[in-house]
Amino acid sequence: MERLLEGLGLSPDSPKAAAGYAASRSCWQQIADRAGIAHHKPLDRQGFVAALSSACASGTIMEIFEPVIAAHVDLVDTDGDGVVDRSEFVRAQAVNGIPAHPAEDAFHRIDSDGDGSITLDEWLTVVSTFYTDPEPDNPGDRVVNYRP
Repeated sequence: MERLLEGLGLSPDSPKAAAGYAASRSCWQQIADRAGIAHHKPLDRQGFVAALSSACASGTIMEIFEPVIAAHVDLVDTDGDGVVDRSEFVRAQAVNGIPAHPAEDAFHRIDSDGDGSITLDEWLTVVSTFYTDPEPDNPGDRVVNYRP
C-alpha cells in the first residue's frame, strides 16, 4: 500500500489511503483467521495457500478480496472518473515492477468489453477467475501472478 501510494504520488493521509489501509488490514485479518494465526503473526506460504484454498472451497474468496480490490481500483483511478484507463493501469503496474508491455497486455485482457477502461466489476471478475480457474493463462495470471 505504501509503495502504491508513493508511486502514484498520493498522500498517505488522504481518505483514499485510509480506505486502502483499512481494506488491506481487513483482508489480512480474514486470511489470518482462516489460517488460525494471530493477526500480528507472520504467515508462511503453506498457511497462506491453505487459507485461500479454504476460502475458495467455501465460496468466500471474494468476500476477502472485494473490499481491497475496490480500494485499489479507487487509488489507481487517479482522475476520479470511476474507471481505470490504460495509462492509470500501466502506471500502477509499474509501481509494482511490471513493465509496460506486459501491463498493457494485461489491461487489454482485463478490459473484457474493450471500451478502453477497467471497471471494478471487470477487475473483480479477473481476480475471481485467478483464484477459481485452474487454467494457467487466464487474464488474472497476467497481473496477479506476474513474474518478471
